[in-house]
Amino acid sequence: MVERTLSFPSQPVILDPVDLILRNDVMKNVSFKPTKQKIELDIHTVIKENVEILNKIPLPERMRKTEVEKLIERIVKEDLEKDPLFQISIKLNEYANDFYNKFTLFFSRIFDYHKEVLKRLDNSLFYYSTLFLDSDLPPLVLKNLALSVITEMKMVKIIDHRMHHERLEFIGVRNNFVKFDRGCERHNKWISSISETGDQMEDERIALLWYLDFQNSESTEQIFKPKFIAKKNLDDEKFYGLLLNLQRSTQKLRKILITEGKENFFSPTPAENPTLKLFANSAQLILYA
Repeated sequence: MVERTLSFPSQPVILDPVDLILRNDVMKNVSFKPTKQKIELDIHTVIKENVEILNKIPLPERMRKTEVEKLIERIVKEDLEKDPLFQISIKLNEYANDFYNKFTLFFSRIFDYHKEVLKRLDNSLFYYSTLFLDSDLPPLVLKNLALSVITEMKMVKIIDHRMHHERLEFIGVRNNFVKFDRGCERHNKWISSISETGDQMEDERIALLWYLDFQNSESTEQIFKPKFIAKKNLDDEKFYGLLLNLQRSTQKLRKILITEGKENFFSPTPAENPTLKLFANSAQLILYA
């Protein structure tokens, strides 16, 4: 049976609100041959994970949780159904869950996929900078959003780099099931140290963004619509608590990434990238962040 070719979008997919929903699609296709159960990635699972974020933040009294849940479910479903990159991620998840039989297909697509993910994260930098400029939030917000996105970019690059080396190893032991299985175990060991904290950081970032947006929306219908973010509409204790959660999860991930890929972690982010230069200057970050 011939596998249908998967085409990658020629440019990053920009869907509203692409930067305001939890996609959680990077780490679910990089664990090989799970021993306990398959790691599921589908639209239903991602919708459920987004709805669960509502438990992290208080809603304004003017909003009913059931209505917000329905809105989130609809927005996430519509967004992911139109996103070709998410569809590719689902296919990669299928390959990873049957890695012994499909590792060739997996490696033929994963590296181009990572390039597209980096473009998507680059778009997020631009979105968060415009969000900050249309607010009276303290610079610390932009700095932490910037650092979390840059850290996620470094995470993708480190995973990609290590997978390039692993690809050659798996090709060499393709006909030795025992060695192939051990290779999967070694891979899953280092990737698991990254995946849990990476997912946590993304959760905390989305929770913060939702809190800012919801508290400045006059009704459920205004959620994720362009608006001015006013700090006066926020509860300081909750606001700074969410900001601290993002800061802690980001720093935790950075420490793990230094352990797993020190050389790649400290490589400079390309200074010719205009989006990143704008973001770094606005957030008072250095490009080696």
